[in-house]
Amino acid sequence: MIQQPKPPRRRCRKYHIQGKEKGRVEKFIDYLPGMPDNIRYDGDGQYWIGLSTSRTLQWDIAFRYPFIRKILLIMEKYIGRPPMEKNGGVLAIDLAGNPIAHYYDPGLALVTSAMKIGNHLAAT
Repeated sequence: MIQQPKPPRRRCRKYHIQGKEKGRVEKFIDYLPGMPDNIRYDGDGQYWIGLSTSRTLQWDIAFRYPFIRKILLIMEKYIGRPPMEKNGGVLAIDLAGNPIAHYYDPGLALVTSAMKIGNHLAAT
């Protein structure tokens, strides 16, 4: 199966690629503390999700109302992209999609993935 991050909705979905459930998409984890960018399995029963930025009130409002999203896209085209919020990090979850740990830094932005190497965690 494949886990698919959905950044605007702050969730990840599970897509079955073989077996009797082939083609089925189901919930893996919802209500992430930030925007997911990448997900990686560490071989020890944990997935690591890179969170490019934290959840903010502005993002919550923008993704609740399609009209506001359209306005933001138009503004981005003519004015430029607003600065990215910081507070990026990594979320560890188990095989069932339950959060285990959340590591973040107020100075980080655009964390795209994480990889566990021995007892260390490398975020990119």
